[in-house]
Amino acid sequence: MSEQDLYPQLKSKKKVVVYVDGFNLYYGCLKDSKYRWLDLLKLSKLLLSDEYEIVKINYFTAHIIDHGTNGSTTRQGFYLNALKTIPNLEIKLGKFKKREKTVYVNPPLKIINENPFGSDQRPLLKSILKGTSYEEKGTDVNLAVQLIIDLYENNFDVAMVISNDSDYLSALEKVRQKKKGLFIINTKLDQLPQHEMRRFSMGKKVLTEEKLKSAQFSEMVGNIRIPKEWE
Repeated sequence: MSEQDLYPQLKSKKKVVVYVDGFNLYYGCLKDSKYRWLDLLKLSKLLLSDEYEIVKINYFTAHIIDHGTNGSTTRQGFYLNALKTIPNLEIKLGKFKKREKTVYVNPPLKIINENPFGSDQRPLLKSILKGTSYEEKGTDVNLAVQLIIDLYENNFDVAMVISNDSDYLSALEKVRQKKKGLFIINTKLDQLPQHEMRRFSMGKKVLTEEKLKSAQFSEMVGNIRIPKEWE
């Protein structure tokens, strides 16, 4: 009989690597909440029982672009610096890609007055609106690639993916095919993963407001203070 059989408390814990889709988490449950100063290590521990040991957290995001208008870039910088204080957490950055958009709008968006002193008017046949948008690129690919790398390097017994993005289905399926454990956490509160993802996930773990509340950083993290708008 081995020492671990005699003393069950000495049995090694299952190694967990956590993969956080930053934008999916933000828009899923954080954007309009008071819980944006979120400690991802605390949150991960609240989602797992004592039989698991978190060996790595990967946080996937991109530097946002706000053109200096509302301070969101500064707030994100504070948050990323706070995350860097967590041992074994790595921030993996994608990019925002500039995209020109042209939108054709039907009348009656605009009226052209042929005679400004009379009543001769006709609707504009079609209006063209042009603008610029920025789309985040790379998070889904980076997360899936890192998950597969860790799978084949045997870096985890269990992966925990915090996202509700079905783009990861192929990678999630591969994890289960290799007989590794997998938790998938829906980024919408109190909801299980969407059906097509749920079939790969063990158990029924969900995010709750209480978990978010309990997983906040302290007001000061080293010399980094929570942004005033997030208090």
